[in-house]
Amino acid sequence: MSRRSPREWFEVLDKESGVSWCFDMTFLLSRYNCIFGRGCQGGFGSKPEGCCGDGAYLSSDKDMANVREKAQRLTSADQDRVPLKRVHDPKAIVTKGGQHKTRKLDGSCVFATTTGACSLHAAALRLGERPIDWKPEICWTIPLKIDEDAEGDVWVTVWDRNDHSGWNTSKDSDGKAVDGNEGYWCADDPNAYASDNQIAADFFGEELERLVPPYVHKILRNYIGDRAVKGMLTPLKSQPVSVFIVEKKEDA
Repeated sequence: MSRRSPREWFEVLDKESGVSWCFDMTFLLSRYNCIFGRGCQGGFGSKPEGCCGDGAYLSSDKDMANVREKAQRLTSADQDRVPLKRVHDPKAIVTKGGQHKTRKLDGSCVFATTTGACSLHAAALRLGERPIDWKPEICWTIPLKIDEDAEGDVWVTVWDRNDHSGWNTSKDSDGKAVDGNEGYWCADDPNAYASDNQIAADFFGEELERLVPPYVHKILRNYIGDRAVKGMLTPLKSQPVSVFIVEKKEDA
């Protein structure tokens, strides 16, 4: 359990399945909140589109099908940058290097609006639905990283700028040079850790609930709640891994 140390890790070991869920408490207890539209310099230079500047790579066929289905529900109230026929078109998703991604149109993801916001996100809010049910998986998980190692253990941590070559280069994925901010990554920006009233685990509450098995998620939330009561929400970098043994899912 030495990954990315010195950091505080919290492990939930499911004895029934043999899978350990290892949570990066140094990040989850931090004051990180997304600063999109509030100083984020994006993954590819200083463009206002931020992370939406290059289009989103889709994680699976299911992810692609969901985005295509949701795109059909977009209206002019959601997308003001490109004609609706372009976002409704199946070619709004392309295949590049064997991977499916949202098309890049006029310098941004086809779903980005004139303000750099996401039209899928906007439509979800307009209809009273959850944005994580509309957007590509990578868009609502970033900068959370869910990583399964060779032993089958799952690590819930934060993407490092070096985890993806595109986040540590002065060229976009089309090989075109972009201006400034080489290597910028929001998780390295002190301005993203300035929340006065919310820790990262709460900011990513819906995302963690979606990504983590219910019984493991309950143990994690109880652990964080106990620490909050004790006034111990500051990460302890030298803290050894804490282990809970889950004998049966229904007992969690």
